Amino acid sequence: MIKKFEIINFILKDQFNSHSKLKTHLTDLILNSKDKGWHNNKGNFNDKIFKLDWPLADNTERPWIKYLINDLYSQLSKFSDSLGYTDIIINKIWYQVYKKNNTHNWHIHHDNFSGVYYLKLPEDDISNYTEFLSPNNFDVSFRIKVKEGDIIFFPSHLIHRAPALQKEETKIIISWNLNVSSVKKEITSNKNQTLILE
Repeated sequence: MIKKFEIINFILKDQFNSHSKLKTHLTDLILNSKDKGWHNNKGNFNDKIFKLDWPLADNTERPWIKYLINDLYSQLSKFSDSLGYTDIIINKIWYQVYKKNNTHNWHIHHDNFSGVYYLKLPEDDISNYTEFLSPNNFDVSFRIKVKEGDIIFFPSHLIHRAPALQKEETKIIISWNLNVSSVKKEITSNKNQTLILE
C-alpha cells in the first residue's frame, strides 16, 4: 500500500516592484502582437483563451520579453532565494489574454517551478484567482487572492487552473517555467535535528 507523508510546501506571492513601470508598454506590446487564440475541447477539457503565444514559449527574442526579462529575473531570484535555492533559469515564458468565459482547465507545468504575473485584471472578480487542487485531498481546491501587479511562484507539479472569467473585461497574465540548479550552502550545514517520518 502506498503511504503518503504530508510535508509542508509553499506557494509564494508578492507585489511585482516593477509593475507600475512596465504595465502600460508591456500591455501594448502584448495586445498589438499578431498571436492567435486557442481552444481545446478534447477529453474533459473545455479550454478557451482569447490570445496567447505559448507556441513561442522558448523564444526569448519577442519584444515584450526583452522589455520584461531583467525585472522579472530580479523578482524571481527573490522568490527562489527565500526557499533556499540559487541559479534560476527560465526555460519557457508566455502570455495569455482572457475575455469573458475564457478558461484554462486543470493542468500542470514542466520544470521545478512555475508562476503567474497578473499584468491586467478586472477589479473585484474571484475568477481572477488561480485555483489549485490540494495535493493531500483532491476533493478540495483553494485559490490565492491576488490583485493586479501580483506574482505567485509555485512548484510546477501542483494541479491548477484559471477559472472562467466572469466579466466583460480583459485579463492578461504572463506565466513561465523555470529550474533552480543549486542550493544555498548556508542552509545545508550544521543540522542539529532530523525528524524520522513513519
